[in-house]
Amino acid sequence: MFLAFLIFYLFLTGFPPSVIRASIMALAVIFSSSFGLRYDPLNMLSFAGTCILLFSPFELFDVSFQLSFCACFGIIAFYKHFDGIFGKILNSVIITVSATVATLPIILYQFGSISSVSVIANLIVVPISSLALILLVIAIVPIMISPYFLPLALPSYYVGFAANKIIELMSKIPPINMPVDSGLIALGLLLYVI
Repeated sequence: MFLAFLIFYLFLTGFPPSVIRASIMALAVIFSSSFGLRYDPLNMLSFAGTCILLFSPFELFDVSFQLSFCACFGIIAFYKHFDGIFGKILNSVIITVSATVATLPIILYQFGSISSVSVIANLIVVPISSLALILLVIAIVPIMISPYFLPLALPSYYVGFAANKIIELMSKIPPINMPVDSGLIALGLLLYVI
């Protein structure tokens, strides 16, 4: 059932690298738990990247591929050091900060500036969007069984609507784009590789 949902979701989203990565990693978790194998998130992230690049090598130069894998790497690498130390709300903040820190060199390289609003917006919108997605996943199976269950999607719709309104409000705040010197970008990328 889960495999059918993953395939459906891949087609629904148009096979972006982030969804392919997440699907491969989810399948690896299911496979490893079914056969009692040890699951290593970094190995699975590498495996997902290798699979994508085998079929489409030019994805390596796609910004969404780079950001998706760097964000996932940041969450895997940094979050485990703080897991369980703080409450659930602070843990979601740590996940957001981990992804932001890990994607910072790519953002600097690709765009040459950092927006101060984006970090704050992510801290607010990511937990709300996650809730909307969870509510939608809960509602989707009954909706597929019968259209009479369509009202079950309303909570997800309203939470997603609220997230969009917050994004609209935050987009009206004039961002402080901090341009970054290319030498600093090169230094940041070098430190990132090390």
